[in-house]
Amino acid sequence: MPIETRIDSAAGLRTHIVSGEMDFDALSSTLEGVYSDPDFLPDLNVLWDLRDAILTVFSSGDVSRVVDVVKGNWTGARAALVVGRDADFGMARMYELQHDTSSSGEVRVFRDFEEATAWVMEK
Repeated sequence: MPIETRIDSAAGLRTHIVSGEMDFDALSSTLEGVYSDPDFLPDLNVLWDLRDAILTVFSSGDVSRVVDVVKGNWTGARAALVVGRDADFGMARMYELQHDTSSSGEVRVFRDFEEATAWVMEK
């Protein structure tokens, strides 16, 4: 499961493009790498392109663990998650709901990439 990360500081956007099956360990490892990078900017908006990812290996406990990892490193920007499958939409919505109750920043789940990009860049 590769995760490609692109950072566009001028646009204020970090994009993660995921393909294949994504589990907690792989996601956690990627996030730790991003967060420990000396050039990491915690206030960038984030776009997760999950259209080619498979999220169904996540449990609700894994989703809670992801929320915990993110909330300590991300400060109030917007995050858009774009999914392509119904089952993945459900897992992403679980993340959105848990994040909204525990952290600053806004998270929304989308099925349309252009709509997600427009929303995440509004601020």
